Amino acid sequence: MPISLFACLITTGVVISFLHLPITIMFAVALTPLLFTGLIARTEENKIKRFDDNFGAFIRSLGGASGARSGLIIESLKELVSHDFGPLSENINNLYKRLKTRLNTMRSWEHFAAGTGSNLIERFATMFVEGTNVGGKPAIIGDIISRNFMDIVSMRKLRYSSASSLIGVLYGMTAGIAATMFLAVSIIAMLAKLFSNTSIPDIDIGISIAAISHSNIPLMTTMLMFMLVCHSLISAMLIRIVDGGHHFNTYTHFVGLVWISALSAELTVRGITPLLGMM
Repeated sequence: MPISLFACLITTGVVISFLHLPITIMFAVALTPLLFTGLIARTEENKIKRFDDNFGAFIRSLGGASGARSGLIIESLKELVSHDFGPLSENINNLYKRLKTRLNTMRSWEHFAAGTGSNLIERFATMFVEGTNVGGKPAIIGDIISRNFMDIVSMRKLRYSSASSLIGVLYGMTAGIAATMFLAVSIIAMLAKLFSNTSIPDIDIGISIAAISHSNIPLMTTMLMFMLVCHSLISAMLIRIVDGGHHFNTYTHFVGLVWISALSAELTVRGITPLLGMM
């Protein structure tokens, strides 16, 4: 995050000093370095999801193997080390090595959970260890934990599906809002150009034509882009709340929404200008 913020400052300075870009694109380019933090957070989050997807099968297999060996966890793990549990395989191998030292069983499982980075795995692994330590049957405990774990993972996937639908809605809505706002700015700019060299009578008709003719279009554009940036940030935070991900992952959609806003605004201005006769 500090690197992204520092890169944003440098990019902003370069854009303002050396690049002659439209104000809309300048906002998007200046905030693009935040994507670095968002992509790293997304990568780590996807790793944890893969760990979660494989843990249910692992704990069920460990419980079944331990039940067949009269509750001998270490011997059962020795058999499972050679099996493929995806990205969880390396952590299982490390768990077996730690348990084989017979120094601290609970601490070995804590290291296993910490290696995955998953709070869910930590909770269910602790349940399995505590249940077997008090004399519970590993096969039954493993089956119960596996079923409950997979139920939670399934609910999470349903949540991800809802978040995906929300993402499409918010991206489309952001593009529509930007297009509408900058269409209005283009019309105001056309009116300002139309009345700039016209003698305007001092008549109150419910709208100040004099104010329109002296409108500061660059300032209005800057203010609208600032509003769209705030809208993009709130929308990205809403997406994170819905899918339950880490807040650093917010910046991925934040940068995407800002770029959608900027491109939609710029295309609207460039498309409507010839129609309004402002070329």
